[in-house]
Amino acid sequence: AWFDRLREAGIAVCEFNPINPSRTRRGWRVNNRDHRKILVVDGHTGFTGGINVSDVYSSGSFASGRQPASKIPWRDTHVMIAGPAVAGLQRSFVDRWIQQGCPDMGDPDRYFGKVQDAGRLPVRIVTGGPEDDASDHYRALMSAFRNAEQRIQITCGYFVPDMAMIDELIASARRGVEVQLLLPSVSDFWPSLEAGRSHYSLLLASGVRIHERDGALLHAKTAVIDGVWSTIGSTNLDFRSFIHNEEANVIVFDDAFALELERLFQRDVALSTEITPERWARRGIVPKLRQWLARQFEYLL
Repeated sequence: AWFDRLREAGIAVCEFNPINPSRTRRGWRVNNRDHRKILVVDGHTGFTGGINVSDVYSSGSFASGRQPASKIPWRDTHVMIAGPAVAGLQRSFVDRWIQQGCPDMGDPDRYFGKVQDAGRLPVRIVTGGPEDDASDHYRALMSAFRNAEQRIQITCGYFVPDMAMIDELIASARRGVEVQLLLPSVSDFWPSLEAGRSHYSLLLASGVRIHERDGALLHAKTAVIDGVWSTIGSTNLDFRSFIHNEEANVIVFDDAFALELERLFQRDVALSTEITPERWARRGIVPKLRQWLARQFEYLL
């Protein structure tokens, strides 16, 4: 009904991989989802990150004190960019619009206007999905972790990485890199939360520091490496983002931009509870069973 209302107003609306197989135009692929959050205005200004169009963002996520679970705000991070890199977001939208057999948009080239340089920051747009041979963002992250020399700061709403990524984070911590993870303390989908927690013991034993954000449902997906390499986007550190979903991220090479994200990370840490090895070892049998059960399905989460 919401889509119909938009169409009645003259807005072109297209459903990505409809759940109803009779409505799909390219074969039923219900497990492959469009998880991107892309807005492009007149071809010259782009937005991407973790923020959806939802009223869960109607209240701030940095308020002091605990709130009822039913009213807990969502904590997210988004980025606005200008300049030539915007074309990468525009191309991602146009390609999928055509691929999905959406309403005819005419000549796609008309959406790509002449864009002037807008600053000095080197920016790369990384998009991809299940039809790609491998996730470019996964490879970029693994390379960044492997080459980190000082610190890795990761903020992630859904943390269910494969063992190769776990091993890379552990290797970084063991060679002296300060590795910190900012993860949710509550979630809108408990299996992902508990599957991620099933990896805590191994990470903590290797020196990785883990903080769980209080007072908000953490949905942001960012990473900062050595105060110079940063990424913001829709990609979680889980199988669904790297294998099953369409995703979009911005990678930025700039120390000032990285500093902004590091300050935001520390602001979140101040509102978090650190999970220490001693505290984690005292968790009860019920949490352990939930974590074991969720771990069995992590490929689908």
